[in-house]
Amino acid sequence: MKKIIATLAALAVFHGCTSTPSIQTYHKTIPSKKNEYAAIEKENTQSAPSTIYSPFPAAVAATPQTAIVSAPQPVVVVPEVKNFDFNEEKKEKPRSSVSYDSDAQKIGVILPITGKNASLGQRALNAIRLGLGLDDKSNFQLAIYDSQSNPDLASQGVEKLLRDDHVVAILGGLSSKEAQNISAKAEFFQVPFFSFSQKSGLTTEAEYTFRNSVTPEMQVARLLQHAFKNLNAKRFAILYPNDAYGTEFANKYWDLVLAGGGEVVAAQAYDPKDTNLDIYVKKLVGTYYVDARSEEYQARQKEIADKKKKQKELEPNKKKNTREHETQENILPPIVDFDVLFVPDSGKALGQIMAFMKNNDVTQMTYLGTNLWNTPDLYRRVGNNTSNVFFVDANLSVDDQKKSDFHSKYVTKYEEEPTIVEAQIYEAAKILKDAIGSSSISRSSLAYQLGILGRKQGAYSEIRMNNNHEIERPLHIFSLTEGAIQKTE
Repeated sequence: MKKIIATLAALAVFHGCTSTPSIQTYHKTIPSKKNEYAAIEKENTQSAPSTIYSPFPAAVAATPQTAIVSAPQPVVVVPEVKNFDFNEEKKEKPRSSVSYDSDAQKIGVILPITGKNASLGQRALNAIRLGLGLDDKSNFQLAIYDSQSNPDLASQGVEKLLRDDHVVAILGGLSSKEAQNISAKAEFFQVPFFSFSQKSGLTTEAEYTFRNSVTPEMQVARLLQHAFKNLNAKRFAILYPNDAYGTEFANKYWDLVLAGGGEVVAAQAYDPKDTNLDIYVKKLVGTYYVDARSEEYQARQKEIADKKKKQKELEPNKKKNTREHETQENILPPIVDFDVLFVPDSGKALGQIMAFMKNNDVTQMTYLGTNLWNTPDLYRRVGNNTSNVFFVDANLSVDDQKKSDFHSKYVTKYEEEPTIVEAQIYEAAKILKDAIGSSSISRSSLAYQLGILGRKQGAYSEIRMNNNHEIERPLHIFSLTEGAIQKTE
């Protein structure tokens, strides 16, 4: 531990990575803003197709197969259940002594049906209905609880759905906080819960919580596989926004770089609200803190002064060069001792960073990113920059998606293109439908069946349930080729 801290402290001096907060002591302690990352919290800023839904009318019409449960007014008080610490060692978990009857044909849903995220909840509900076959004379029924995007209400919805509707399983948890609260109650009351949040640790050592989402761990693992194998990268750098999304991805990336035998030689955080990222880039490439390179700086100063003097002697009447008034920061050349730079932020941020890197004389670099880059305007953001750009996502090409049965059904029914999130929610609903069938399966038996699910055909490709109760799917590496996003491998 002391060795790691000392090493990183040396990196901070050499590269100037000393802004606060940043990865400069021990990367497990990267600070984060109070708000946790959730797809819903990113919807109006940096969301990619795989983490956001398009706007959709929020109205929900009740049918004989759908019962909408409003949030209790006043709020119903339920026994206090502490959220589990997913990082603690496995220990005896608290369980409810109350047992509620179960109807194997009734599925509970906890989604934001009203409020600011109602359109997201509606699209999720559409995918659930399609996955359960509710429009094809299915025997399944839904009991829908409106969370109103309130994590506390979402938590209370679990017991209400069990007590009043006798659901056999629950789908929901679009945001990280809602997913955590629902999971805690689901484990307490021992009811299978399928979440779609990317929150790390959600399913760790869980018995009744399952997840279908492309998580940070999955993205980073696939991205680094490409970096190690195809880019021959050995030395890595990270430039990340100081928000929950950026710090979580930076931590996962650092962990897996070390696990793969690589080395993180520079890491720098930046304020996501800043539009001028020049100072952060200078710190990353070691030109900000002149004192750390004082001898080199003085030598360069003398070299530049001598060059100017000689030019003036040779051409006394020549017009002054615009670079004559060199600033202190421009004197030192950048230190680029890393093979790739990871930027866990939007395509817009990438474009800004590339521009500031160029201004600091870094014209060639290989940039790695997350599925936030998978937007039609990525090329416009990057421009004619000749650097390499690679990112990871689960999306197939549009043509491949259109060949799927799910895509055809969804577009026919709802007259709009589904995103990867609708596909994931559809898959979870269909998994429940197939696991339950027409049987009178118990909640514990259903949880067991989900845990040993194995491989199954998903909306677009084969999927599988891993030992951590998470659905895995093929992830692809994309790049910018001739101005267009194309799958690299």
